Amino acid sequence: MKQETTLSQSISSYLSPDGKLSCEKAYQMATEQGFTLLQIGEIAQSKNIRISDCLLGQFGSLVMGEFDDNVYERLLEVAQSPERIACVEAMVIGKELGFDMLRSTLLQSGMDVVHCALGCFRERRKTKLYLKTKNWIENRDEALVFSKGKIDILELIDQHGSISKAAKEMGMSYKKAWTHIRLLQEHLDDEILITQKGAGKQGGTRLTPIAKEFIHNYRIMHERIIAYADEQFKQLFLTARSRQ
Repeated sequence: MKQETTLSQSISSYLSPDGKLSCEKAYQMATEQGFTLLQIGEIAQSKNIRISDCLLGQFGSLVMGEFDDNVYERLLEVAQSPERIACVEAMVIGKELGFDMLRSTLLQSGMDVVHCALGCFRERRKTKLYLKTKNWIENRDEALVFSKGKIDILELIDQHGSISKAAKEMGMSYKKAWTHIRLLQEHLDDEILITQKGAGKQGGTRLTPIAKEFIHNYRIMHERIIAYADEQFKQLFLTARSRQ
């Protein structure tokens, strides 16, 4: 009880002119007065004192630095997962490498800070936004020519050596599978399947080199589009929302 009274009396000297206790001042108080951060947080809450300007950038408006690869690697070393890190672990890195870069790296990486040492939050819960990006190739009449679904059917044909077996695994009719193939062949102006007579591995229907090249190039294009879209989404939506 005496300790609580002493803490209650001491905290007032660390408050800002507007009556708030900054995260930095709370850490300073813990060092100078010998109280735990949780004790300080609990007293602040009981006296309706708002804790401001989280050193980790979870609330407040402290200056942000730049995303830093070294800081991110250090975070990953001690993080609970690539998406979560405990407050106390992040604070150690901030003291070592600088809080400006730490705040920006946490923000831009999307890593959540959990279990605030001051008790401001046990688990930071926020609305998670995700970008879903799909792309496909159309002809001039806006008819679908190629997409991931086309890759799936073509690769199953190559795997089984049979259009009918591939169609069955995809849950579609032979006619629909053949329509996909025919449409792609028309726009590529080249054969995408080759059929060889005979039993065993030598026989059956396989992809031509041009078909494999087309699939390979489509995947490269798809990965580049996804990477660009994710980066733009992070900058325009996640970073912007986190700063509000």
